[in-house]
Amino acid sequence: RLHTKCPEPQFNRILNYWAEHQVSYCALGKKAVRDNAQLAMAMLNFNLPLAKKTIDECLAHEYSDGHSVLTWYPYLEPNIYSDPSMWLILAVCEYVKETGDTKYLHKQIAYLDGGKDSVYEHLKKAVAWYDLPENYGEHGLPRIHHADWNDALDMAGERGESVAFT
Repeated sequence: RLHTKCPEPQFNRILNYWAEHQVSYCALGKKAVRDNAQLAMAMLNFNLPLAKKTIDECLAHEYSDGHSVLTWYPYLEPNIYSDPSMWLILAVCEYVKETGDTKYLHKQIAYLDGGKDSVYEHLKKAVAWYDLPENYGEHGLPRIHHADWNDALDMAGERGESVAFT
């Protein structure tokens, strides 16, 4: 558990109380792979069971081809988003690094479109999805899909490319 003890009492209050409170409060209403994966990584410092449950929920919103939805109520398909699957990879890696729980990679979790697989296979499919030719632009860089990395980047169908996740 992360805990700071600095000479400045306000700094301690912010890091030891308010940061945890903020993350916990935000987690109540977030239902998006990107947001929840980020919150789960923050929870690793103070609530491992909730972090794991949140990552499980994110993984359950991945399709068997490796892409994930941005939000899960309401589903905003058919828009394709690149970054949610990357956040799955980052969140699982951080969970395993923090806990040492490599058995977690064998846990079976269902895909959004049916079937189930291990967490490790979910991650492999997320990585493979990024290697599809249609996910790269004319310069060989990853395409920016709908609202990737920043909700204001709405470039669906455009030619935009990004180096954010290469």
